[in-house]
Amino acid sequence: MDGKVTEDLKGAVLPLDVAASKGFEFSEYQLHGNTTKHKPGWIATAPGSSIDLRMDTRFAAPKSGEPAARFAVPRQRQPTNSSAQGGWPRQVVVGYLCSYQHMGRVAVTCLSGCTCLPSTIDAHDTHKSSTLKLHEFAVTAAAECVVRLEVLAETSSPDGEHKFKLIQIAVRGPAGAGDGVQ
Repeated sequence: MDGKVTEDLKGAVLPLDVAASKGFEFSEYQLHGNTTKHKPGWIATAPGSSIDLRMDTRFAAPKSGEPAARFAVPRQRQPTNSSAQGGWPRQVVVGYLCSYQHMGRVAVTCLSGCTCLPSTIDAHDTHKSSTLKLHEFAVTAAAECVVRLEVLAETSSPDGEHKFKLIQIAVRGPAGAGDGVQ
């Protein structure tokens, strides 16, 4: 993950805490094209595959100069004052691969600890490029929020494939929540 992604997310970039996974596998390298390129992420290729991600949505932003977390690096942060946060919604930002071939769709739902409106991510794009895209959704503040991404059977990819590559998760708070995250 490069610095630009972290800057774009403008929030607490968290290491992925995988609570459960069915059909998603972690890969250090890309699956298609030059398979020796280091492009880490959690990848699924079949409908029904799911990954449950656990996160603390009460976290404040990292301090200035604090390095961004990567997949396997544990990171400790203290929750901010929960009484000040109350019911303030947080934004969860999902970083994923978007490409013109092989890509599918996932349903995003909150399983436990927090609430959010269900949403769908379509990782297929008509432009002949492969890029990191961000999907953002509101979630309530919780010490242990579990979000599920599940690969759908429907796809907009002309090749009929269903690949989804999860790259990273970030949590940020709304302006005015008192945690310094903008």
